[in-house]
Amino acid sequence: MSTHKRKRSLSEDPVSTDQLHYLKKHTALLREELEGIEETETELETVMQHIINLERLLSNVKKPRYTFSSMTKKDLTRLGVKGQMLVFKSEGLATILGKSNDGDTFNEEVSSLRTRLIDIYAHVNMDYEAGSRMLLDAVLLSIAKISSKRDPETSVAILPEMRLTSSEGTVITNPESKFQAWLTGNVDYGVIRYLDQDDNKARFIGVDASRDGILHLAAGHLFLVEAKRMSDKGLSQHMPEAVGQAMALSEITGSNKVRFCLSNGHSWIFAILLKDEAGNRSYYESTPRYLDKSQTESDLPSSLQHIGGLVALVLQWLSPTDSHPENQLFTLKNWTQ
Repeated sequence: MSTHKRKRSLSEDPVSTDQLHYLKKHTALLREELEGIEETETELETVMQHIINLERLLSNVKKPRYTFSSMTKKDLTRLGVKGQMLVFKSEGLATILGKSNDGDTFNEEVSSLRTRLIDIYAHVNMDYEAGSRMLLDAVLLSIAKISSKRDPETSVAILPEMRLTSSEGTVITNPESKFQAWLTGNVDYGVIRYLDQDDNKARFIGVDASRDGILHLAAGHLFLVEAKRMSDKGLSQHMPEAVGQAMALSEITGSNKVRFCLSNGHSWIFAILLKDEAGNRSYYESTPRYLDKSQTESDLPSSLQHIGGLVALVLQWLSPTDSHPENQLFTLKNWTQ
């Protein structure tokens, strides 16, 4: 008995851009390897042209599916996302450090963090992302402890490799061109402050518990951290990946503002994604703030102030408060201003 397969339109399903990139990359490598062999040159050139034509055709009629890690600035532009500047005010930074330094809880934890950072720098190779993550783990754990001690009615959950989307992904639409794409993947860390009541803790960090719906329990006290290893490449190169994650979170939660960070443990870029009523999106990124090894190991007072400044800023990104108005801490600017 024969089975009849239904014919489908090209536009019915999303196409994975990763597979096309993989195909192009390996065809190019094969062409390099066989360079100079007359019998293969023409055929490989034809194959490559077919792949490029297929990519062009699919991009016009299908919704591409991007994993966060494959996102590029070109993809953001196609989705109508604009990059702008977030400029910190020195007086504002001094103010949040002063207000965060509220006694034993903050000072003791910053001092403990300094000891952990010195140990990590002394014993851990930073050539790989796992080394950078040890610095990030130490900072985020300190944030969780300070935040929870300050307000015993709340707690903080750190979710490594937090799944943001279903396997199908989340659809993002350019409000002007109507171009659509699916975004899918994980974020290195989701950091969430929540009310420590009922069975919330079990939902966030309990073994084998379903994480469905936890983003809606965060009540706005959430930020994302994308981790990278220390390298010669600029950290901001990875911003499209982090912006993609922020866009997906915005769509899932219905929030028009998402705070996120990009960090290799040593450098920290703070950013905010904003979506207006018309659906236009812009992200604002800061210049890097540093958790420098030499400053961490320097004489105690300046070292603690250096670490405390970053900790206070991360605390503010997790849970903005009325006592630290955003317009006193930073300015959002267009590149043309």
